[in-house]
Amino acid sequence: MVASADAIVVVDAATAATPDAAASPDAAPIAPDATAAPAVPLSVSLDLDWTLTRVDDHLHLTYTIHNPTQTPVFLLDHLLVGDGPYHDGFDRAIVQAGPQAGVVELVRGYVPPPNTGMAIEILTEPAARRLDPGQTLDGAADIPLPLTAWHNFARSIPLRGKVKRAVLAIGYLTGWDSWGAQRLDDGTTVTVPQPGYLPRQQFVRSVPLAIP
Repeated sequence: MVASADAIVVVDAATAATPDAAASPDAAPIAPDATAAPAVPLSVSLDLDWTLTRVDDHLHLTYTIHNPTQTPVFLLDHLLVGDGPYHDGFDRAIVQAGPQAGVVELVRGYVPPPNTGMAIEILTEPAARRLDPGQTLDGAADIPLPLTAWHNFARSIPLRGKVKRAVLAIGYLTGWDSWGAQRLDDGTTVTVPQPGYLPRQQFVRSVPLAIP
């Protein structure tokens, strides 16, 4: 994938995105004051509930994430798709083989390119939404049928065997590292983590559900 060099504007955490530049209108600013940000844990315990239904030619999933902790987190559940300028993939989820046979994993977050032998020139970071302590955020995605592997910026490794169940994984970050402002093809701007921040990503995973 190739993106124009001026497509991303680097900003430091002290001047990070305003609500207008966040991935969702209901998301709070990413980092109001980096100099005052306390030390935070790498991972926290989030509550994830989800549903999975079949609608015509696709699976429709909905989810709710609640933050019962005292630590703000930043959900990476807004996929960007394309080779620059990117378009909004907020209705999509990465589809890949799950941790067990017969299970598919539906992912919203950053997933490194699979080892398919295809060279990747640029990595596409997902956009972020801030989830404050005590706050709840919702999301939804549509998965085309028949069920096939899909990645938002790289070639996928095909699913193998009969898939009977699915799990949902949502990526998130803690802390106050550097963020960027990514402009989409419709002129809107979303907040993305800088590449050096991505190794801190953690996942909250759901219980498995039967594929309807």
